[in-house]
Amino acid sequence: MKKMNLMPRLIFLILAILVLFVSCQEDEPEVDKTINIQQFVDNISADSLKSAIVWLEQMKSRYAYNENRKDIALKLKNKFKGYGYSNVKIDSFFCEDLWQYNVITTLEGTSSPDSICILGAHYDSYTDSFVHANDPGADDNASGVAASLEIARLMKKEAFRPESTIQFIAFAAEELGLFGSEDYANKAKEGNFKIKMMLNADMIAYEPSNNQKLWKVNIMNYKKDDFLLSLAYDLCTTYTVLDPITDNLFSDCGDSYSFANKGYPALFFISASENPYYHTALDLSSNCNFDYCREVVKLNYAILLHTNL
Repeated sequence: MKKMNLMPRLIFLILAILVLFVSCQEDEPEVDKTINIQQFVDNISADSLKSAIVWLEQMKSRYAYNENRKDIALKLKNKFKGYGYSNVKIDSFFCEDLWQYNVITTLEGTSSPDSICILGAHYDSYTDSFVHANDPGADDNASGVAASLEIARLMKKEAFRPESTIQFIAFAAEELGLFGSEDYANKAKEGNFKIKMMLNADMIAYEPSNNQKLWKVNIMNYKKDDFLLSLAYDLCTTYTVLDPITDNLFSDCGDSYSFANKGYPALFFISASENPYYHTALDLSSNCNFDYCREVVKLNYAILLHTNL
């Protein structure tokens, strides 16, 4: 039998396999991205959010002038560390003749660690009272802190590895004048930090209606042509039941304003329904809608995932 030269056929076969492999690789990321985001956001737990809000509410008062302010910061630090984060620090700053304490938890990025995405929320609370022994602040703003805690918990549980670094920041002294976020934003500007985006969650748990078709979220922005706002709208309609609106009347009243002032892309998420218990002792978890809160947290989670897969 005549000996055949198999080399040309072997080379052809190898090339065909390589072409097929590359073709599959090109199609794979978009499919995986869609699947991952849906699976991840569906893991947000209303019960877990409620537990975090109640935990903060039970501290009675988180007023920034109270003597327990550092104890609260340490409790938040330990909560993040309990999820498995090793890079958690208390960043102290002097304000109104007192030391205040931001809590910064860092999940380092893989391919672009110098690029930073921030999910922030202030943890101090306030009531229109001369005695600040009972400032529960469930919606304002245990709800925003709960968003950071829940997303941080799930990212660690899922061993998520973001492209950019993600920081979960619990800001101090927001009610006194955005002092915590302003201190961090100043340090970021002076240190030439590459902040990709800042997402601010504040008062995201009040919604009186149980009819999901009526649920809206106000997404405030600081540039009319903000690409980040367009992305938030797209992801909101894709992954949540919420109807997004933008009313920027009070956009300068949240921690995102400190970052926007420094030229960083920023969004401010807040319930579109006005909370009648705002800054009163009745801002309690019993007046929160945790299913609604879950939808807002899903949106924030989707944005972080979409920009880091």
